[in-house]
Amino acid sequence: MKLEISGFSHVAIRVTDLQRARRFYVELLGFPVALEIEGVVLVKAGSALVGIRADAAGAKPGDRFDPHRVGLDHVSFAVDSVGQLDRMKRDLDAAGVPNDGIHDEPDLNAKGLVFYDPDGIALELYAIQS
Repeated sequence: MKLEISGFSHVAIRVTDLQRARRFYVELLGFPVALEIEGVVLVKAGSALVGIRADAAGAKPGDRFDPHRVGLDHVSFAVDSVGQLDRMKRDLDAAGVPNDGIHDEPDLNAKGLVFYDPDGIALELYAIQS
């Protein structure tokens, strides 16, 4: 079997508070809304989409994202330069968004910046150095 795809479509995340997540992704990060329906906000992330879904019935109160459980580890977005990472780090700090700072990926000749949404979902900005 050979899976034939034409690219990446979207990733969907589940959040505990849809309006809080919408403010974070749309107002703070600036992702444009592609579609909004009951319980779901789809935002544009470059050529892909991120689906943000309201909490599921039966979700545990106070549940938080854990990258050490089976499933999603993090979502990474490409940026064009390390300068963009520097600017975003300053903006995240100014907005009080938790982040791990800029880190080196020497084997890939890249740098990354990991930060966290209101539910603790790990997001990364990734710049390949030329």
